[in-house]
Amino acid sequence: QFEFDAPSGAVLSPAGEYNLHLGVMKEMRPDMIATSTPDVTVVDGHPVIVEAAVSLGGRRIKEGIQVHRFANRIPMLFQPGNDVSVKTAMTRINWKQYRIDKHNHKIGVF
Repeated sequence: QFEFDAPSGAVLSPAGEYNLHLGVMKEMRPDMIATSTPDVTVVDGHPVIVEAAVSLGGRRIKEGIQVHRFANRIPMLFQPGNDVSVKTAMTRINWKQYRIDKHNHKIGVF
């Protein structure tokens, strides 16, 4: 049986936590923002980095949860409201724990 090394994340071009934070601040001007850029992980033999941000308030954000998706170098084939990020934001995150009303507060998920 053969074993292969995990693929390197060197082929990826992450935006980086700093740039993600600056981009959301520039475009949305939220009252509060949290960002995360974890280490490279391997999914089905492919290196992956999932960078994320959550913002509260700001411009261009309607009341409720707004999911903004983007990718560099990979086309996003996606139907609004029908993917795992929307379902996770709406059902799996306990927003009340953070004293956030997911229906009335302006929440941006990136």
